[in-house]
Amino acid sequence: MSNEEFGIKEIRANRFVLEDENGKTRAMLWVNKDTPGLSLYDKNGEQRAWLSVGNDNAGLGLYDGKGKHLSCCGSTRMGRNWYYRTRTARSEPAYQ
Repeated sequence: MSNEEFGIKEIRANRFVLEDENGKTRAMLWVNKDTPGLSLYDKNGEQRAWLSVGNDNAGLGLYDGKGKHLSCCGSTRMGRNWYYRTRTARSEPAYQ
């Protein structure tokens, strides 16, 4: 069965913004160049998390309710090798 038979409509865009009943941004799905991403916001409009994936990289970031960076992890490819990085607000970057 097709999407149309289930009543599912397709919408295409470069960015979608989801708002709560008060008009505050709560989530954003976006594409910038070749990198799609998702950002999540709390009820005060502060970004709390992001996730992005590119051709040669991927990452995830977490923030507290005041916008302070808590943790992130990511990977990137340089040539034939992949490099991974994890960092928290209380530690130095760790490389593997």
